[in-house]
Amino acid sequence: MNILHIEPKQIPSSAKEKLATLGSVDYLWCDNQEDLRQALKLKSYNAVFVRLGLAFHAEEFSLCPDLRAVITPTTGLDHIDLKLAEKRGVEVLSLRGEIEVLEKISSTAELTWTLLLALVRKLPFAFNSVVDGHWNKWPFEGEELIEKTLGIVGCGRLGRMVARYGIAFGMRVIAYDPDKTAREKAPAGVVFTEFSHLLETSDIVSLHVPLNEKTEGFFGHDCFASMKDSAYFINTARGELTDEQALLDALSRNIKGAAVDVVRGDSRWDDGVPENHPLVQYAKNHQNLIITPHIGGCSSTATFRSREHVVDMFASFVQGHVRGEKLLKKESIS
Repeated sequence: MNILHIEPKQIPSSAKEKLATLGSVDYLWCDNQEDLRQALKLKSYNAVFVRLGLAFHAEEFSLCPDLRAVITPTTGLDHIDLKLAEKRGVEVLSLRGEIEVLEKISSTAELTWTLLLALVRKLPFAFNSVVDGHWNKWPFEGEELIEKTLGIVGCGRLGRMVARYGIAFGMRVIAYDPDKTAREKAPAGVVFTEFSHLLETSDIVSLHVPLNEKTEGFFGHDCFASMKDSAYFINTARGELTDEQALLDALSRNIKGAAVDVVRGDSRWDDGVPENHPLVQYAKNHQNLIITPHIGGCSSTATFRSREHVVDMFASFVQGHVRGEKLLKKESIS
């Protein structure tokens, strides 16, 4: 097999050794979309390991006539054209649904809590003030979390982790999730409620909803208008879940602050923040919005563990299909 891996620095040596037993592997770091396309032209690859931030859509598929698998160490799959993959008979291997390994990866939940604390204690702005030569605490008077209400929107794996942090800090934790399983797995002390009640009563609203056709843009003007004037909003899920103009309006009118690790379209940015991005421009001149560059899953532990797991998944996929002598054939293997 011809295998392309575009994250040579992020894959542990044990995973590299395993990949070497499966075929000829090219490790080529791809900074942007054009780098990826040039890499795909080097030879006819049977498998490609991709990452969030680089799209694998029609043009990329067209460069891989013998492609049998696309592998991504992510739960989100919006960077891959799944319909085209299915049509082409290409298997998409990801972390979606890999509960056992995901339960051991807490970096995004930990970043959520980091952003929450940074927001209510105004940490970035206090730090900048000190660096600028000032030593005045009163502009940065913060708030305590104890006895505040934390509203979790989407109480899946990450929502449950954040809920546990809230309980540990003495907060009242409420959640909204229509999934029965979410209620069954929720930590003791989490109270499930209607979405409208969560918005109206939460001091902090934290978003942990998967991105799909039903959820895209669902958190808009009506949601923000329903929040308390003293409330904060946190999003470490996907930028596409929120109406960003609605968020900007809310920051100017009726909520106290927001912290986001994700913004709309950030998984397709090749060369930095687009010029005059509204949220970034707002953050330059206001102290109630914190933005980080989609670093939720960006920890050394999470990176190595997730990359190793998808290599294991790919090895199982290859071994299963080689036994059936299907892998390198042109027909569908889905």
